[in-house]
Parts: sequence; C-alpha cells; structure tokens
Amino acid sequence: MQLRAIDDAVMSNRVVRPRHGNTVTKPDAQLEGNFWEVFKRVTVHGYYTSEIGFTQELKLEIIPGAQHGCAPAAGSQGA
Repeated sequence: MQLRAIDDAVMSNRVVRPRHGNTVTKPDAQLEGNFWEVFKRVTVHGYYTSEIGFTQELKLEIIPGAQHGCAPAAGSQGA
C-alpha cells in the first residue's frame, strides 16, 4: 500500500512530453473537408513529390549541381 502511494506521488509530478517533438495536433487535418477537394489535393501532392513529377514536369533535379572531384576542372592546367 505504501509503495502505491509513492508511485502515485511520483507519477503526479511527472512532466509529459510529446514523443519525437511531434507538434501536429490533428494528424489528419489535411484530410478534412469536401471529398473531391481533399482527393485532388492529395493526388497533386503525390504527383509533384514523385520523381516523374519533380524531374519531368517541374524540370528540377533532386541533387542539383553534382560535384565530381576526380574530373579535371574546366580551364585548369595539369601538373
């Protein structure tokens, strides 16, 4: 009985922290609203974050300007 009282006292003073620093209060908030608007928003987000949407539609590189250290620089003189 005495251990239970100690345990309750310790637990009442415990600070509860969110796991992994998650600051999202409602994880499914972006899925609320009109079905067709939500469906379109999720589809467009999925397309533009895919490799095809990112490279072919937006014409962007995932890793821009790769540095190839073993290749000679343009205009450099060999030793």
